[in-house]
Amino acid sequence: MKTLTSGLKTLLSLCFALIFFAASNPASAELTNKERNILANEAKAIDLAKVLITDNSWNKLPDYKNRQFWQNLPANIRQEYITKAEAYLAYNWPVVKATDYLEFIRFGDRRQGVYLACSNALITLVMGELVEGKGRFMDQIINAVWYYSEQTWWGWSAHLYFQESSPGLPDINDPTVDLGVGEVTNNLSWTWYLFKDEFDGDGFSLNMSYNPKVVTPKIEFIEVTDRSLKRYWPNGVTRVVLEFINPGLKGGQVVTFTPTK
Repeated sequence: MKTLTSGLKTLLSLCFALIFFAASNPASAELTNKERNILANEAKAIDLAKVLITDNSWNKLPDYKNRQFWQNLPANIRQEYITKAEAYLAYNWPVVKATDYLEFIRFGDRRQGVYLACSNALITLVMGELVEGKGRFMDQIINAVWYYSEQTWWGWSAHLYFQESSPGLPDINDPTVDLGVGEVTNNLSWTWYLFKDEFDGDGFSLNMSYNPKVVTPKIEFIEVTDRSLKRYWPNGVTRVVLEFINPGLKGGQVVTFTPTK
């Protein structure tokens, strides 16, 4: 018992000593907040524009035409993908209504389920068609591409504060990139890569491309001064400014990416 009591006294003494040291040395107890600009500085240091691969030479994933690869996947895995995709054969692609976006500023409801449901449907249909290869899911994949092509914005309502206009509804003249936009862009890019030959059929042709003659991206760093946002991004934000060459379009679009923290 004496040993236990002695040990507790020693532990308490150490705790008080540490508290006293921290109180008498506030500079050493505080974490210093220094400007980092990680993404912007790294892009400049490596001369990003010169090192980027501008074609698909990096991509070794077999596309839809490589039937041997996809059909050689384990039978149980293929069947699981096919079964899940069959649930979306009659999927009705829902309209994202104006009120879905407004739910956030009215009641704080992000309504992310509205956006995620369609994204999950597309991924499931793509995987089902890849492993089966019979064309059963192609019409719904085309419907998905068409569905997204008609939308004003692919992001989430909670992230509309990036745009300069009011944050209730997305502004087509002030496009911003958030996690939702990044996810949909990623999904559509892979879909086009895998099925691009299937998107050129009787009476239709779907294409996805980036035209450097139309828009020139520039990476830059901005400091966050708004107190409500500074708690999320104390070290500032890296953004990409898209400068449209076509004078008929708005002179500069700001696409805000994730923080540099």
